[in-house]
Amino acid sequence: MAAEPWNKLEIAYPGVLSAVRFQFNASTEQCMKCLRKECEKVLKLLKSKVLQTEIRILYALLYVFHHRLRQHKPYQALKKVEQCVNRLRNMRLEAALEDLKGMCPNLPRLREGGQHEVPSQPVLEWLSLKVLGASKLMMHLMECCSEAFLLVLQHLYWKEFIILNVVLTGMLSRLWVYSRGILKTLTCLYEQMFAFLQEVSQIQQMPFVKYFALPADIKTFLGPSYSQVVEIKPPEVPVVKKLQVTARSGLLNKLFASGAGRNSEYTELSHSGMKTKWTALKGLEKNDLGNPVLGQHSEDLRNLPEFDVKALLRQPQGASKVGEIWKTK
Repeated sequence: MAAEPWNKLEIAYPGVLSAVRFQFNASTEQCMKCLRKECEKVLKLLKSKVLQTEIRILYALLYVFHHRLRQHKPYQALKKVEQCVNRLRNMRLEAALEDLKGMCPNLPRLREGGQHEVPSQPVLEWLSLKVLGASKLMMHLMECCSEAFLLVLQHLYWKEFIILNVVLTGMLSRLWVYSRGILKTLTCLYEQMFAFLQEVSQIQQMPFVKYFALPADIKTFLGPSYSQVVEIKPPEVPVVKKLQVTARSGLLNKLFASGAGRNSEYTELSHSGMKTKWTALKGLEKNDLGNPVLGQHSEDLRNLPEFDVKALLRQPQGASKVGEIWKTK
């Protein structure tokens, strides 16, 4: 069974004119502006330094841990993520979008009015197939990132390779977020491209794609998983006002409920200890170091017999005779 035209790695470029002369009006001008704007958004995400850094980290981790963890389930899931990234690079989507951006007239030329060269119908259909394939690939990449993320969390819960799994969770999370952003911009780009394709096809009909009808709505083409992944609302961020959080999380309150009581007890004990120490230091007499201090002794020390230091300096009896004997020897 032949693969779908959008699922091919290399789609043959149409061997016809890539640009045609087109008379612009207000709606066409607005459509061309939106198409160029969405194309620039996709290129900005594909050329992002953060995305390229995460991909290099993925390659480095797979290279370092190949012999040690090649039978590890998270490692095998990361290999699937690598395959999706390599397929996206081999599709050369970035070069195709650069060509589309170059064929679209810029704003100063649009303001002049009249006829301008725009991409022809075969080129627009070829680019539409590229965008459809890239959108499906982004969906599959997000699924692979989610699968690998769950496996990494499971091994992290088992306290296996803790540092590696922490690095992988951050990397997979960022790859998922970037894939989601690229998917959203690709859907917007396809909508603008399909609308412009309808206007160009009315002027000069040169169909390129046969035995396949380009979908009018890309969201229905991607299926229900698109709405579950892309149209999900992020959690609400608590509003901080005058150092007081108005919306508090119930989970954090449960986690730190026991710690709050301990902290309060600890602060009370520390404050009470500081107060007693301060009062003790405050009650001490300020003695001048230049004056002699009269020590107060107890009654037991007063009843002790007097100790004579001179008695230690006296020589014992017979010590002089022993010294004389050693001298004679």
